[in-house]
Amino acid sequence: MKKNLFLSICSLILTSFLLFFLVFGWYVSNKEVTANGIFGSTGGNDYSLTLERATLDKAGNVTGWVTADNMAFNNVAPNNVFLFRMGLESKSQEDVILNVSFDDISSRLTENKLIAKDKKIFFADGEIPLYDIDENNQVMVDNKLLYKVNPKDNTISLGDYQIHNTFMFYDLGTAEPATNKLAPPLKGLELAKVNNYQIKANNQKEYFYFALEFNEEKSLVMQDGVLSSNCYLYQNLVIGHITLRR
Repeated sequence: MKKNLFLSICSLILTSFLLFFLVFGWYVSNKEVTANGIFGSTGGNDYSLTLERATLDKAGNVTGWVTADNMAFNNVAPNNVFLFRMGLESKSQEDVILNVSFDDISSRLTENKLIAKDKKIFFADGEIPLYDIDENNQVMVDNKLLYKVNPKDNTISLGDYQIHNTFMFYDLGTAEPATNKLAPPLKGLELAKVNNYQIKANNQKEYFYFALEFNEEKSLVMQDGVLSSNCYLYQNLVIGHITLRR
């Protein structure tokens, strides 16, 4: 069967071509905290706030920090780690304390990567067959729904395997990391469960570092006797808002 051969040979190779996007926006939970635009710097009457991402060399060493106004990542594989920092500064003598959460998290299929026809799902470039579509217009993997296909127009939608459920958040504190390698004792939290990440600063700018990881262990699924991350291929991760609460 072509699907079995494809998954068995290419399961490790394909994960290196996973394409996804992180899309952020600031969201304000009350009138005391104000935020404007997407990324860049923002602030209220008594504080300023910035969001930046790390630039890395091929070895994963931090080479600098840039404003997080473009959160697109290409060729992402399981266990990839992305570093960010929030810069907070009070404009008065009083401390500013903000609780941060990542909200409206969802997953979407990457456009123009998959097509459905002739009761099969194909990788669009070269029309490589990936999966058979069953009589219920579904693709099932390990007794869970991978894709649902609309028989009227052959549009494909995601099922139970969604990439946002594989991402972990790590609080790295206030010490600037030198590399994106996560130390084994460091414990992560599922991204969707982050709701009380606290940052605090006075009238000197303070940086708070965190990491997002595409967790391989969470992504592994048994497909035709082979453990792989293929169920999360060709998906976009979307974080609709970073919510700030005082």
